[in-house]
Amino acid sequence: MGIDRLPIISASKKIKYFFSAVIILLTCVIIVVFVRNRMLLKHIAPPLPPEKTKATLSIQNFRHMATQDGQRKWSIEASSANLYSDEKIAKLSNISAIFFINDDKTISLTADKGVLHVDTNNMIASGHIVVKFSDYIMTTEHLNYVHKSHIINSATPVMITGDTMTLKANTMIYNLDTDILKCSGDVEGTFKQISEK
Repeated sequence: MGIDRLPIISASKKIKYFFSAVIILLTCVIIVVFVRNRMLLKHIAPPLPPEKTKATLSIQNFRHMATQDGQRKWSIEASSANLYSDEKIAKLSNISAIFFINDDKTISLTADKGVLHVDTNNMIASGHIVVKFSDYIMTTEHLNYVHKSHIINSATPVMITGDTMTLKANTMIYNLDTDILKCSGDVEGTFKQISEK
């Protein structure tokens, strides 16, 4: 009986030694990788603090009014703005804009962020954009405003909703002065019939 068990004990010891060696080897590898990564991280420069960005000026509660031919065309407010004088742009956060149309009509726009070109008054807005005009609400994720022509356009999908219709399109162009909206690319719409009283 004792002679028969010797090979089994010897084999179990070999298995224990094997697993012990594997565990020690894995521990050494983990330690080497950890130490190497810590040394590499020391050579990576930390990000610049806010006061050392390239912005010429940072403003809280930013406000701007754009005029054309002596008439106010639009105004914009933002919770913060970073002005870059070399690039002639202002990077805005939490935008709220109002476009002034003929006959005292207004169109409002809100967006998460945007870039205002201070020399042309053109603007690029992005992130959960909501435009309210007439009796409709338009939502999209990216929108351009061209000040000279008073046109907004989007190359990203738009959704337009109102009491009588819902419209989806891949792109749109909206002339604020003429109140003409052009949609293109997989345009889908549903219209509700207005009941006569």
